[in-house]
Amino acid sequence: MSEKGYGAYIAEFVGTLVLVLATTGFVSASPFTGLDLLGLAVVHAIVTLALPAKMFFLGRGSLVNYGAPGISDTYLQGGSVWLAFLAEAIGAFLLMWAVMGTAVNPNAPKGVAGVAIGGALALGVLIFGPATGASFNPARWFGPAVAAGQWDDFWLYILAPIAGALGATYTYLAVMRTVEPPLPTQSPRRGESAEPPVAV
Repeated sequence: MSEKGYGAYIAEFVGTLVLVLATTGFVSASPFTGLDLLGLAVVHAIVTLALPAKMFFLGRGSLVNYGAPGISDTYLQGGSVWLAFLAEAIGAFLLMWAVMGTAVNPNAPKGVAGVAIGGALALGVLIFGPATGASFNPARWFGPAVAAGQWDDFWLYILAPIAGALGATYTYLAVMRTVEPPLPTQSPRRGESAEPPVAV
């Protein structure tokens, strides 16, 4: 775990929440830099253009429900909402575990985060995609839901990823606290003493 403790994770949660709310029309009082405002403006424009784009393409996206996830009656024993909740939570758990293990952990090997996170997402989509649409993220569900006008089981696509991500975070932190690998023994280098330095 980093030296910052839980404060870093709470700050990440609050920062993400503010970003999501700001891009959907919420006005935040926190100061933004120029690049932040430009990024927010671009994302807000994309969200705002989703409905006119739907009209422009004359419903061609309706063949795939504009990418909006949905519960499959075929793959989930008659469309069980609780099995869908479990599937979305497990997918978010896998994804968040990969993020914690590679992107957040300062001891993780550098340069593997993209492959590990992408691999975890691909695994989750391959397993749960046919059953729930594999959103694993409320933001991934929200955009297509706006374009498709489909709000069925909205609570599932908001609460299940949050539950899965929180479960992964706390489980990862618990595992990392219990496993402290011993430092490898090292022989002294030439010119160094084998005795530890004396405190003054």
